[in-house]
Parts: sequence; C-alpha cells; structure tokens
Amino acid sequence: MILRNKGKREACVLTAAGEITVARRYYWQAEIGGVMPADASLGITASHISPGAMEILCRLAINEDFISAAEDACRIGGIPIGKERLRQVVEAHKAPRWPRPVPAAN
Repeated sequence: MILRNKGKREACVLTAAGEITVARRYYWQAEIGGVMPADASLGITASHISPGAMEILCRLAINEDFISAAEDACRIGGIPIGKERLRQVVEAHKAPRWPRPVPAAN
C-alpha cells in the first residue's frame, strides 16, 4: 500500500488554549481514501477538538446546562464554543467515565 503525499491541509482546532490553525500533511490511497496521520498522533478527532479542550468541555457540561457551560468555557477557559456545538461534541464523546476517587475504607 503506497500513500501519496497530496500536500498540506489546514484545519482549525479548538484547544484548551483557544482556537488554533494547524497545517499537516494529507495522504491519499485509493483503497482507504485520505488520511492525516498527524491528527491521530496529536489526539485530534473529526470534531477538531484537542483532548485537553474535550475534557474541559465535558467537565463543564456535567455540572451545568449547555448554555452556561458554553459561556463559562469562553469566559473562564478562553474556549470559544456555542451551546449547540458543545451539546453535539459532548453527546458524541463516548469516553469512559472520568476517574473518580474511591472513598477510603474506615
């Protein structure tokens, strides 16, 4: 299987530090289509949200409604996101539950 380098592609990625634009190599092969290996190594999903931003957004959405969580993400975390995109991202993120501390046995 030979992947053909088709140049660089840019994408806007939402990170814990705000929105950034990344340029990465795009490869294509007839059987599998187009791939960007850098996305996997950076943890960037199809939603173009970094793992750090995803955790912040999910944690805010656990404790608040989507409107308040989106406002807090922007105001406190500098992560610009609307309530509807936040809802879609959080509902599509099917990660295991965040680790919770186990109470010490007395």
